[in-house]
Order: sequence, then C-alpha cells, then structure tokens
Amino acid sequence: PGFFASLVSIVVEVLGDAFPEVRKDPQHIMDIINEEEQQFLKTLIRGRNLLNRTIDKLGGVKTLPGDVAWRLYDTYGFPIDLTQLMAEEKNLLVDMEAYEAAKQNSYILSQGKVSSKTDAINLDVHALNELQVRNVKTTNDSFKYSYVPKSTDADADYEFSECTGKILAIRTVDKFVDEVHSGDSCGLVLDKTNFYAESGGQIYDQGVFVKIGDEANEFLVDRVYNKGGYILHIGVVEGTLKVGDELSLQLDIIRRRLTMNNHSATHLLNHSLLQVLGPDTDQKGSLVVPEKLRFDFNAKAAMTIEQVAKTENYAREVVKNNIPIYAKESKLAVAKQINGLRSVFDEVYPDPVRVIAFGIPIEELEANPTGDAGVKNSVEFCGGTHLKRSGHIVDFVISSEEAIAKGIRRIVALTGPEAVKALKRTEVFEQELNNLKNLISNDKDGSQSKEFLKKIAEMTEDIAHAT
Repeated sequence: PGFFASLVSIVVEVLGDAFPEVRKDPQHIMDIINEEEQQFLKTLIRGRNLLNRTIDKLGGVKTLPGDVAWRLYDTYGFPIDLTQLMAEEKNLLVDMEAYEAAKQNSYILSQGKVSSKTDAINLDVHALNELQVRNVKTTNDSFKYSYVPKSTDADADYEFSECTGKILAIRTVDKFVDEVHSGDSCGLVLDKTNFYAESGGQIYDQGVFVKIGDEANEFLVDRVYNKGGYILHIGVVEGTLKVGDELSLQLDIIRRRLTMNNHSATHLLNHSLLQVLGPDTDQKGSLVVPEKLRFDFNAKAAMTIEQVAKTENYAREVVKNNIPIYAKESKLAVAKQINGLRSVFDEVYPDPVRVIAFGIPIEELEANPTGDAGVKNSVEFCGGTHLKRSGHIVDFVISSEEAIAKGIRRIVALTGPEAVKALKRTEVFEQELNNLKNLISNDKDGSQSKEFLKKIAEMTEDIAHAT
C-alpha cells in the first residue's frame, strides 16, 4: 500500500467505534486511496516534466512565466507555493503578476464571457470533404460506454476501461497540418476515443492525451465535438505531436462520473414529472453538466410547492431503491412501439437507436412493447453516458422551478455531493429559522424587532442566492 493507505488501519482502530462504517471494509478504503494516490503521482510527474522543460528553455532568464505557473495549478493541481519552492531550488522567481492575470483570464473564459483561441477550430463542410477525400475513417467512439461499477452498493466507484487512439488528422484554425508543438491550439481526430462529444444536452468530456512511449508530449483536451462522425478533440499541445502518434486517452473521470449522475437523474426527473403532472408533459430541452442538471418542459402554470415536493420525493424514492439502469441498442422501428417510451419531439434518432430503461431489461420491453412496463418505468431514447444503478445518483434535490418562456418551465436539480451539500444547508437554515422563531416569541415587548427584521432580510438574501 501507499503511504496514505498504510494509515487506514490506524484510523479504523482509533475512530472505528465512533464511525463503525470504516470497520466494514477497510481494504476497499485502502484500494480507493491507493488508486487516487497513483493517479495523483502520475499527474505530479507530468506537471514536473512541464516545469523542467520550461526551465530548460529559459536559458539565462531567471523568471518562470506566470502562465506556466497557473497551468501547473489549473491542470496538474500544483499549489502556487509548491511551484515557487521548486523554482527557488533552481534560483528562479515566479512572475506572480502574470500568474494572477492568467488566473483571471481562465475564470473569464470558464464563464463564457470571451472567446478562447480554440473557438475558431472546427470541421466545416470543406474540412469534412477533405477528410473523406483522404480516406480518413470516422472515429469509433463506442469506448465512451466502457465502464462498470465496482459493486452494486449505492456509493460504488466506477472503473473506466483504458483506451488508446492514433492521430489520424490534426486541424488548426483553417487547415490540416502534420505536426504541432507546445502552446499550439488544435483539434485532433483519432481512430478511436473514449471521450464523449457534446450531444443531447450532455456536455463534452475533458482530460489529457499522453503520447505512448514519451510522456513529455501531451494534449490537454478542453472540448469535444462530433462532426459528421469525426470526433474532434480540441485543446492545447505540450511538447510535439504528429499524425500517426499513438496516445493514451486519460479521461477526467471525476467530471464524467458527476455528469453521468446528472444525466441519469434527468431521465428520472422526466419520468417523475410525468407521474405528477400527467401525460401531456413533454421535454423541451435539457443541459447536463457536472455541477447540476437543467430540464425544460411545457406547462400551463407554475408548479405548486406540493407538486415540486412530490416530484422530488418520487425521484428520491427511485434513487433509494437502487434499481438497475439498462442500456441497449434497438432497431428504431421496434423501439418506437414501446408503450410509454419518451423522446424529444423534433429530435432525429439513428437506426439502431440507444434505449435507456430504469428497472426493466430492454429485451423485455422489445418482447412486449404494448405492456405497461414502459409507462411505470423511465424509458427513453438516449446516446448519453449513464449510471448502471439508480442508487449511484446518491441523492436528488430540486433547487429551482421557474418560467423561461410562455408555457415553458425550467427545473434545476442537484445530485450526488451537490445534493448532499444542499440538504445539509437546508438543515442548517431550518435550525436557524427555528432559533429565530423562538427569539421572536420571547421578545414580548418588541424591543429587538429591528434586529429580527435585519436577520430575516439576511436569511432571505441567502436563500435567493442559494444554488
């Protein structure tokens, strides 16, 4: 075991009585810690390689560029004080002004306030035609579905299969090139990938590609799109990459796992609304990102508090029951016959089409399409990445319900750790509210009314800005 895993037995011995959960399976805890430690060490090595390469290029300059220091933090998790310490060992100073500027620019880009230099990289009709003339095959992205939970437990981790890919084409702003170098923004087309391209409301995957045999050369994947069957991975190069290079495709599995949570929960919410509001409720749009899910639907009026609560409780009950979630490709004509199956009205679906079903094998739905199983359970067309069991959602919380257009409502909901945090905040707020009620009741002469009004205003403001 690694250093941190070796401490598990001591923690179990000291805290086992207070936290009996840790006694159940200490080996499982050790396995998780070892895996995380190994992943961190790999990241640490790649970050250190970047730092060393940058220092080698400085020559007689005694200042480490601030944008490199920020990248070490943003991509590799290096705290700035660690970078400063490593720089000092080489008699260098970090350009902190440039570091802060890179930090602010990163925040602005993440909020979508300005375009990044990768926005212009695309595969238009001319680029697609060029790829076809060159006989470049489309990307096999079936590996995005290659993952399994490590157990059926509600808190199970997922294991994602390793994937390698060969660079078939490199796209810059307006042309294809054979080679790219450090700092270049470009798009890579591979023969195969396990990265999910943005589609159906689900955001793209992120991660890093590392050249097999020479880990000093890598590609930081920022966005992924499907262009006519070619999966275009857009990002920035570190080192040198050429057409024909073999890459190890390393997915940001934390981001993917949270996104899977929210996508499966979106299906669950869709079905929950159907139970509460009736069969005339239809999906009008969705957004699935790691932090939350957003679901748009038609409605004649705002949902009542009781309806929101019933929708949330229905979903939470399915999560609690930890039922299996099935995924299977089905012939479009057969799948369309499944009673109760949900689909987006104006969406064009492929044939065969992927079907996602909660609680019932899709083979059973195909064998008896007119039965009521598809009405009682969530069944939808979907090419997204989903969990294998409903319990892996962990928890489900509706954080808002509002109008976005005439006859269209929007629900924002949270799952997993975000839902748990929201529920804890709710408990704290409820306790504060009860304390305030008691104080008001005891203030017989009203001498503290101004303080109470101020506190109520503060609490109202907190609720208004809560996620």
